[in-house]
Amino acid sequence: MTSANIKIGFISLGCPKNLVDSQNIITLLMESGYEVSNTYEGADAVVINTCGFIESSVTESMDVIGEALENCKKIVVTGCLGPRKEYILEHYPQVAAVSGPHSPRQVLHDINALFPEHRACSRFKIPEGGILLTPPHYAYLKISEGCSHRCSFCVIPKIRGDLESFSPEFILKQAEAYVKRGVLQHSVSTKSIRPSETMNAEIFMPLLGNSVSSVSGSAFIMLILILMLRSWLSRWPKVLFFRTWMFRCSTSIREFSAS
Repeated sequence: MTSANIKIGFISLGCPKNLVDSQNIITLLMESGYEVSNTYEGADAVVINTCGFIESSVTESMDVIGEALENCKKIVVTGCLGPRKEYILEHYPQVAAVSGPHSPRQVLHDINALFPEHRACSRFKIPEGGILLTPPHYAYLKISEGCSHRCSFCVIPKIRGDLESFSPEFILKQAEAYVKRGVLQHSVSTKSIRPSETMNAEIFMPLLGNSVSSVSGSAFIMLILILMLRSWLSRWPKVLFFRTWMFRCSTSIREFSAS
């Protein structure tokens, strides 16, 4: 095996936020010259981006790790089950490395450690905005990471940490890159949002919606707001504001599509 033909099998489990993480990991791996596939066949190592949100997800992730080990000796585990490293290694001590969610550079580091003979090279042409694992007409825009609420029924803060909201400039840049490659539908995936101390939610969300909808060529925007703005929507006037804003966005989208 030479540096130029190392093949990484990749398995992505879980929600759209995890899918975005998988896209970022694959982008980094391919930028470094690794070939990436969605099968075990011929793989020199396998990366598993796990889900650990509910018990059935944990079971599925552990089953996939076991299956991967039957097909490949070098396994790197990342994602939402990663914070339970001791649990993973107790059942599968053969796993080479474990990292938590939203850590693509750590995964790249772990893969490089498994293949010290590898030398980074530009073997693949990576499109602007990185690798997408969605059909070409739509893509996910992740606008935040983590959550600062400590609900007794939810493990997201323990898994993904405290809330970190991405800037409108960063999100708009990503949307522009997607539109240039033909993406027509942007699904915004988030758990919660805290724009900043100086920009509250009433200002941030319309700004973000108007900015993304104004990107040339973007014909449709679908907001998947996963339990979004839990505390922000707790009072009726703000719920009314949110519904009014969504109505205005929908009207703008219909007018844009008709033009």
